[in-house]
Amino acid sequence: MRSPLHRAFFKALGDCRGGEGSPYWQATVAGLVTLRFADRRIAHATDLTVIDVDSPVRRLTRQLEPEEARRAERLAKGLDRSMVVAAPLRSLVRAVLYRPLAEIAPALQAYAEVLMATAQWALAADVYSTVIRLANAPPVRDTEPFRALRTDVIPQRRRARHLGGARRA
Repeated sequence: MRSPLHRAFFKALGDCRGGEGSPYWQATVAGLVTLRFADRRIAHATDLTVIDVDSPVRRLTRQLEPEEARRAERLAKGLDRSMVVAAPLRSLVRAVLYRPLAEIAPALQAYAEVLMATAQWALAADVYSTVIRLANAPPVRDTEPFRALRTDVIPQRRRARHLGGARRA
């Protein structure tokens, strides 16, 4: 049986010392909700064009859990601006909800890099895994930027996993 996606985020929430009201908890939930929405976008990928009012991205946002989309936005907007992850997470939410699939990867990478910089290696490895799933999505898989993206991201994910394992040892 395959392990559930974003297991690292669920584990981080379970280990959270500050509880549900803490800024760390809120940032982790915002990241998890956004990544789950990104997973839906990747699974239903069909369009790489710039969106307009009736684009597939908007229709997909309406079809796939509109409450979850609004929750992701509320959670990201509610983060304290002084948190290092706040700005990259807000950018990721906007990319996932409103931009074409091909434009999500840079926002995912920026979020993963901040997680790496703040020693949240397991979460960073999880986000890098999402980038790899995106790079393997049928509409973008065979395009040059995404072949290069896979080449760049796989070592970053390995490094994050290694650092996370070294920290636990």
